[in-house]
Amino acid sequence: MASRCGVTCEDFSFVEMTNFAKIVSVINTFKLLKSLTNIER
Repeated sequence: MASRCGVTCEDFSFVEMTNFAKIVSVINTFKLLKSLTNIER
């Protein structure tokens, strides 16, 4: 899909994917911390 647009679209989608991955990892970290605090209680 991205290869059709050329380099600019590929770069943009790559940046979007890395930003999305960062957001997902942050959310997963919060979920992990919540579950850890729930276990401690």
